[in-house]
Amino acid sequence: MCFSSNALELQAYSFTEKINKGSRYKLVRIDFLGDTSVKVDSDTTLASQLKHISDLPLIKKVLLEDADGKQYHIEPNELGLQFSNGKLTYKQYLLAKRNGSRNLLLYTMGFTGIFILMAGTFIGYFL
Repeated sequence: MCFSSNALELQAYSFTEKINKGSRYKLVRIDFLGDTSVKVDSDTTLASQLKHISDLPLIKKVLLEDADGKQYHIEPNELGLQFSNGKLTYKQYLLAKRNGSRNLLLYTMGFTGIFILMAGTFIGYFL
C-alpha cells in the first residue's frame, strides 16, 4: 500500500481549513513543527497565506480566539474540530485529549506485557 509521504501534513492542513471555515472562533495563528508560526489574516484565505511555503511543514497547533479575546490552543484533529464547532467545551476537549493519550499508553503497555508473557511461555516450552 502506497501513500503520499506528506499524508500527515495534508491531513493536518485539511483539519485546519475545516476549523477555519466552520469555527465559532477566530483563527489567529498556526504553529508548525520546528517553532515556526504564521499569523492568519481574516481577510484572505488560508491557502493563499500558506502558498509561499514551498514544503508544507506539519501543523502542530492552531490558536483560536473568542469574541472576549480568550485564546485557545488546539491540535488540528477531530477533537479540535469538535471544539471549534462548539460541540465540546475547552475542558471537555482537554479531558478527551488526555484520555486518548492515557488509553494509548495503557494499550501499549498491555500488548507489551502479553508479548513478553507469550515469549516467556514459548521459551519455557521449547527449553
